[in-house]
Amino acid sequence: MAKCKSLIFPFIVTSELSFVIEISYNKIYFYTSHGQLQNGSSIYSINSPYLYSDLYDENGISRIQYVQNGDIMYLFHEKYPVKKLSRLGNLNWTITDMEFIAPWDRPNTDESIKITASTTDGTATLTASSALFNSNMVNKYLRLTEEDSSVKPWVTGTSYNTNDIVKSDGKQYIATNSGTSGTVKPVHTRGAVSDGVVKWLFKNAGYGVVKITAVTDSTHATATIIDSLPTAITSEGTSYFEWSIFSGKVNAYPMAGTFFRNRLCLLAQVNNVPTIYCSDSDDYENFADKDDGEVLATNAITIPLTNGSYNQACWIYGGDVLFAGTTAAEYVIDSAASGEAFAPDNSKCQIISEIGSLPIKPVKINSQVLFVARSGKEIKDIIYSFTTDAYETNSMSIQGRHLLESGIKDISYQESPERTVWIMTENNLVGVTYSIEDKVIAFYRADLSGKVIRMAVIPSPINKLDELWVEVDRNDTTTIEWIDNNFIDYTEAEDIQNLDEQEIAKCKLMKNNSIYLDACVSGEFDYIPPTDDFNVGIDFSETFHSHIHSVTVTTNKGQTEERYTLENPVITATMTTGDLMNKGDTFSEVILEWVRSPLFDDNKIVLDMPDSLIGYQYDIYKNDVYIARGTITTSGISVVVPSQGEFGVLEAIKFHIFTPVDMGEYRTITGLYHLDGMEVGILADGAELEHQTVVNGSIQLPWKYRNITIGLPIKSEFIPQNIYIQGNNGSGVGDVQRIDHVTLMLWRSLGGKIGKKFSELNDIYFRQTDEVMNESAPLYTGNKRIPVNMNTSTIKEKGATVLIYNDSVFPMNILAIAPHFSTSGNGV
Repeated sequence: MAKCKSLIFPFIVTSELSFVIEISYNKIYFYTSHGQLQNGSSIYSINSPYLYSDLYDENGISRIQYVQNGDIMYLFHEKYPVKKLSRLGNLNWTITDMEFIAPWDRPNTDESIKITASTTDGTATLTASSALFNSNMVNKYLRLTEEDSSVKPWVTGTSYNTNDIVKSDGKQYIATNSGTSGTVKPVHTRGAVSDGVVKWLFKNAGYGVVKITAVTDSTHATATIIDSLPTAITSEGTSYFEWSIFSGKVNAYPMAGTFFRNRLCLLAQVNNVPTIYCSDSDDYENFADKDDGEVLATNAITIPLTNGSYNQACWIYGGDVLFAGTTAAEYVIDSAASGEAFAPDNSKCQIISEIGSLPIKPVKINSQVLFVARSGKEIKDIIYSFTTDAYETNSMSIQGRHLLESGIKDISYQESPERTVWIMTENNLVGVTYSIEDKVIAFYRADLSGKVIRMAVIPSPINKLDELWVEVDRNDTTTIEWIDNNFIDYTEAEDIQNLDEQEIAKCKLMKNNSIYLDACVSGEFDYIPPTDDFNVGIDFSETFHSHIHSVTVTTNKGQTEERYTLENPVITATMTTGDLMNKGDTFSEVILEWVRSPLFDDNKIVLDMPDSLIGYQYDIYKNDVYIARGTITTSGISVVVPSQGEFGVLEAIKFHIFTPVDMGEYRTITGLYHLDGMEVGILADGAELEHQTVVNGSIQLPWKYRNITIGLPIKSEFIPQNIYIQGNNGSGVGDVQRIDHVTLMLWRSLGGKIGKKFSELNDIYFRQTDEVMNESAPLYTGNKRIPVNMNTSTIKEKGATVLIYNDSVFPMNILAIAPHFSTSGNGV
């Protein structure tokens, strides 16, 4: 359960190990293997810097975007430095700030401001010629580049002394010995190299980097020197300096990121321009634009996104090329020269479209990238066109616009078991079965009886298929931040695509293990019937002793005692009353367990009961599987036992004999506080019961049910457009038409209703006349002809349509619908 409104993200380590990360108020929680991560008996969590106001913008869209690389997830928020969420172990997670030295902002343009350093190495005092420094600059990096300096250039054949400083190839070197210079010009960037006579130690590239550690006043600051400063900066100062963009306190940090061509690419709004900053190749946290004065192919790349109008950064996504979206346009970034490395001198940025986007992380499906258009009511895809040799955008949500009217808040993609794009809107969770190669784009609404706040997709720990996790608010009180009213749910992924000769077994497995209820709880409840006084003790005749393997008596004191254990069971037995129980005991249950003996072939058991037990009830269990319920009569108990069958070789039969009760008596099922006030569906011992409303976290059920699942019905409905069938008099448009019956092609189905409108729905019946009674019907596969006993068209409406609806605990999978019509008296 989410403690309040929060965000959830997928954190996938392998197909066998994945997590859902929940970011809430100052805390991060973790979910894995269908449960919340715990350390012993305590819920495991770590602290985070984010407040409630940091999680969502005014439109309900997440303010935090993310990208994962191995055991590290980078979290992006425009108000916070980039965070690194690191998994050091399943119970050892950390969150730290990513420290940026580069990228650098535009150089200072006010030549009247000069900075002078007190030394070239170590700790220096920086002095500005006019007001420059403020407290927000603490921990900020500064690059100082020398201007015209008094340092003389290196010249061949010139006499130099130890510690002389020269400039060569834009770099500064210091002599480590005396002599007349040789002919090899110094150009190196590391260590000391001889020019043939004098050995020159690299000092700096004409610039140095410092980190501000304290600000004294507007003209004085203390700094730690990271890269040695040119000598001229200590004497002449410099007006050529650049501030690091993302260090210290800044107006906007990166708001999105992705990986592309072995670089970490960040998207930020800098100087009112959306700008992409790509790290050095293979060095994700290094954004240096040059190394010791030289621009290399591996250095960082800066790409502004412009289109001639106001532009706000929204998203970035790396694939075969780099895509980016802003409020004004969509872009593709790639190498300028095809076949060559993406590098500072080999990059290009082109506008794909000028639709505009929302700041929602896009999803990729094969070669397509799906993003949310600026209107918030449409999904667009970006795909390469071989016809135009360019990337194009298309709308993929035309068929489902009516489901997206309330505004899109998030999108996710589930690859298996079916390719599904999940779209979270203000009012709905919308699923889209999406398969371009099969030419299928099918929209539907997923009703979770609450408002979906956030979603994530991770692999199932059971079968590696994808699972959708959602955070759901079922009380519509998201504005009250302190109420524990949100819940983390997941959908169990089941591969139901393979049909073979084991269809019956697969249907049984699917029915027993799939739960078609949302936010459900399941439990096996002890049999606890109401206890009536039964002061006459129970005894058994000697004949019966030899026929019963064991007798267990549960007294009204809650004690369970085994009274007899015999070795030679036979087939018939007689029970009489006597003095077996202690005086004063009353009983609630007697369990008689009969074990098949290999010595007997008769498959019938008959228990003759005493008159004192006539009217009492009994349950029969074969191999601990409930078979039937009956009432003891003068004929006793009789049951035919197959030696083998659907339960395998018979091991034992148990008779639970108990006090008869009024079927109107109920037990209270508690622990349903998360469903309070909601109508729930109920699956009990394989049967569907009538819906109930949860009151004070509980419902009432007859005591006879033992295996119970309770949850919110998953409601699905299908209403086609009015159908017009051509009649003898023309096209049929305008004729009164009626659907007489409908043939449904079904697959593994058991639930469902049909009619014209919600107030006139009839159940679809699946039980066959030859099926075993007292058991729930199996899942049905085949064609089912269903009469529609009502008008499906009126004079006013013309045409005909039908409503198919399912809110049962069982599945309804429709492969095809074939309506049968009559129209204005002309049968069709």
